[in-house]
Amino acid sequence: MDKIYDTDFNLSKLGVNVLEIIIYGVYFVYFGINKIFEFDSEGKYKKLTEDFLDEIIRQYVSLRNLKSDKFIKNKQIYQDNILKFIIENRIELVKGY
Repeated sequence: MDKIYDTDFNLSKLGVNVLEIIIYGVYFVYFGINKIFEFDSEGKYKKLTEDFLDEIIRQYVSLRNLKSDKFIKNKQIYQDNILKFIIENRIELVKGY
């Protein structure tokens, strides 16, 4: 991915916590837009989002010689926490938009 985007963003320099923040951020944007504006009824953008995150995780764990179990196991927790936050704060989030 570093070669594709040709930026200073380098997966090998990320820590596990930074990768989790990126995962939370990508899911937050997707779920926020989906819940607030009710788009993606076909689920194609969800698939695209998950494929993107799976690729980042795959490349990160291969660079760091780690197992992807932690991220795969926590995937549902990430999604549940973000959806709970969005649902509980939906009105405030829309006001901010």
